[in-house]
Amino acid sequence: MKGAKNTPNQLNSAMIWQCGQLHEALPLLAGSLGASHASQQLPSIPLNANQQMLADWLTHTATQLGMEIRSTRTTYRELKQMLRYNAPLLVTLPDETPGFLLLLRCKGSMLYTLGHDQNIHKLPLQELATLLTAPLARPWLSMTDNMLAPLDVSERRRQQIKQEVLHRQLEDVPVQGCYLLRLLPGDRLWPQLRQTHIPMQMAMFGLATTAALILMLAGWMVIGRDVFLQSGFHGHLDLWILLILTAIPFQLLAVHLKNNLSLDIGHWLRRRVLDGILQLEPDEIRHQGSGSFLVQVMNVEFLEGQGLGTVFSAFTALLQLLLACYILNLGLAKETLPLLLIAFIAVFLFFGFLHYRHMKAWVLHARRMGFDLTENMVGHRTRLAQQHPEHMHDDEDQLLARYARLSERLDHSESLMKNVCGRRGWLLISLAGLFPVFTTPHPDVASLAISIGGILLAALALEQIGQALRYMTGAYIVREQLQNIDHSSQRYLQGITQSPPRFVQSEEIERRDREYPLMELRGVSYTCYERTLLDNCDLYIKAGQRLLLEGNSGGGKSTLAALIAALKLPHQGQICLLGMTVKQWGAQHWRKHVVIAPQFHDNHIINETFAFNVLMGNNWPPTPEDLREAEQICRELRLGNLLDRMPAGMQQMVGESGWRLSHGERSRMFIARSLLQQPRLMILDESFAALDPETLGSVLQCVLRRSNALLVIAHP
Repeated sequence: MKGAKNTPNQLNSAMIWQCGQLHEALPLLAGSLGASHASQQLPSIPLNANQQMLADWLTHTATQLGMEIRSTRTTYRELKQMLRYNAPLLVTLPDETPGFLLLLRCKGSMLYTLGHDQNIHKLPLQELATLLTAPLARPWLSMTDNMLAPLDVSERRRQQIKQEVLHRQLEDVPVQGCYLLRLLPGDRLWPQLRQTHIPMQMAMFGLATTAALILMLAGWMVIGRDVFLQSGFHGHLDLWILLILTAIPFQLLAVHLKNNLSLDIGHWLRRRVLDGILQLEPDEIRHQGSGSFLVQVMNVEFLEGQGLGTVFSAFTALLQLLLACYILNLGLAKETLPLLLIAFIAVFLFFGFLHYRHMKAWVLHARRMGFDLTENMVGHRTRLAQQHPEHMHDDEDQLLARYARLSERLDHSESLMKNVCGRRGWLLISLAGLFPVFTTPHPDVASLAISIGGILLAALALEQIGQALRYMTGAYIVREQLQNIDHSSQRYLQGITQSPPRFVQSEEIERRDREYPLMELRGVSYTCYERTLLDNCDLYIKAGQRLLLEGNSGGGKSTLAALIAALKLPHQGQICLLGMTVKQWGAQHWRKHVVIAPQFHDNHIINETFAFNVLMGNNWPPTPEDLREAEQICRELRLGNLLDRMPAGMQQMVGESGWRLSHGERSRMFIARSLLQQPRLMILDESFAALDPETLGSVLQCVLRRSNALLVIAHP
């Protein structure tokens, strides 16, 4: 990739990538970001691809490269800020200039784009913003020109009026066509940190902190030299003031970089943890309990708030400790004091390890208590209604007693580190090392002052390191608890890159729809906790078929539905949709064609509007046509009375903190959510169980009329 040209270019053909060239462009961009799979060969996209096909292709190919790509919406007012601070970006140009731009970065008012000639071109930010908003601005500019034509207004004033009209009329109008490109959170650590410029900021923080300490030390050395030599200041006071004042900007720069680093690292950490949570398998969450993961995510607050801040304090204290060793080598007892300091640090680290063990036991127990509290809060109404009052708090006393014992041990170890292995312990030992000097008749006062200065600097550093070590111990333990979440993100990345799914075009889907059955299960077996739920199961579903699956509780009906919907993977056998497996389709694309409404306890209402809950499987925000279609389906499912009762109708907040829905209303809302996605195969798992016969008849007619292939699971 060649360097940037020296002069800004107007938008030219070398900058613009055509739709058929994107399969060459994305690997170049992934390589510049350091993606681990940037060399993969990508399928090309048809030249006549529509917006939905382009979005599907971008999502598919970016994942193969170890990146994620997300369409972003901004407004006319915020467009320039988005272009400035969110590179790298893939920008769709308006129809007048069809094609795409690859924005690498922004410096000042200049954008750097990667052209298909593999050169980096410069483009003014204002020029691109004007080009992207030209279709929106054109009618208003024409109207303004017509209004100003008969008036005697200068050209400069005309331009000001035009800009003011555009800002007033278009400031909140959405601008689309930009795609954010980021590395997947489970990718290698170094490229992700480099993309956020964290290593550069850390290097600058280290240099600024070191420079400030050296300048402060040099200033006091100048003063100390003149004082102890009794030679007067001889103009060195001005030098001292200059050194101290020079150190202040470096200190301010270090504080600024520290704050920026805390924000950037915290953002990266939260993103990585959230991605890991979302990549967990449902069985993993069910096995460990949602409360356990909730506690782990809440611990990220501690890791960000305490851990990151103390890392910077520890770094500054280590620099002070190194300077203290250097100063002790210049003073009296230079044979013993540095060795005493090294030995004291070794003892300090040993007690720090003991403190780590005590804190780890305390954190694990506190995590268990938090998990129990969360689960009890979720099931509080059930416990209140059905559990005997005498047994509601059986385990709490034992848990609290153990918590008190662990807290006492932790407090003792922390007190030992703070008082014996901290500043006080070092001062006692260092003064004992200086005792032979005090017994000499005429010690060198200047050397003695240097030694005392080194001792005090080491004491200050040890105090800061001790405090930082206590917080860093807790942060490290929290980081250990997040390993499972982090591994799930890495496992997902490894899976999609080792066997990437195919990009299936609409023409191929139509052809396969004629040649293959819609769904085919061959020899499918599934075992859970050493119990075989499905054994050598075969099933064929054709387009347009309606199937009813009945069976006793625990017979594997819901497991079969989860396997068909790619929520679980079979241990043996093969499941094919239009002749291709889940790995070939990709789970995300598979679930666009196969939609399931799970059982009541596995289906949820989000604390959002009713419209969001029924349209969450569609594109969001919805168009007016989407809202009208959603309301029509809800009324066909006999939810019209509910919509009429709710003050805000489709925009009414529902869920735990909003309008409460009955069991039957929830079931019908879940059915509406599935119907609105218009899948090829819809699975309803016990969705009719809470409906009365009259309502069931109306709902069933709507489902049969609006669904394609249908699989209904029910008890006999």
